[in-house]
Amino acid sequence: MKLLVLLSVCSCLALNAWTQPRPCVSPPWITGGISMSMKDGAKTSSGMFTYDGWGQQVRFRNFETEHSTTHFTDLLMNFKQKVIYEIDHASQTCKKKSLETSFHPMQVPPDSLFFGQAIMGTTSIPAGGLLVNNWVGEVSEIKAQYMLIFSEYTCLPITAMVHRPGLGWTAISFFNQVLTVLDPSDFTPPAFCQNAVFEETENTDFIKAIHSVIEQNI
Repeated sequence: MKLLVLLSVCSCLALNAWTQPRPCVSPPWITGGISMSMKDGAKTSSGMFTYDGWGQQVRFRNFETEHSTTHFTDLLMNFKQKVIYEIDHASQTCKKKSLETSFHPMQVPPDSLFFGQAIMGTTSIPAGGLLVNNWVGEVSEIKAQYMLIFSEYTCLPITAMVHRPGLGWTAISFFNQVLTVLDPSDFTPPAFCQNAVFEETENTDFIKAIHSVIEQNI
């Protein structure tokens, strides 16, 4: 009898270990919508992103509204070249800065801790819910703590909460995602960026760049 109980317990533990989600990598090409909340919720914005995991490139276009005034942010990040362009279409100018971080694919980092599984929506009707996994961890390279929600199937980002010293929490939500790059020219800087030179400023990364541009428009 004791042997039977022991075998049952071992079987349950093995089953749980086998079914527990593992960190995953998103598809290499994604285009979709993105919304952000910065400065611990004091600043919000929304826009579009284009992601090329193989080419290690990200294009981020953001519309931020404050007091009936809309500001437009356009960032192009090329991690292979370690450069980020802040593109200003109104003045036909570009700021060119060094990227201080290496490329991090759209993924749940391998050392993330699984924090639970949930259904977003409802299970009361067919296709009414989305199965998601929750993860927590830290990126020591940029001293960031994070909480992530990714879909169980296809490994698409749903929500990310990132905390940086001095910047507070940045909340990012992803939606309307399609698994392709709709416009490959998104990763080509505009012609007026060709003569841009590196600015003598502190190296930056994605979160710093977003905060910096938003602060310029306040």
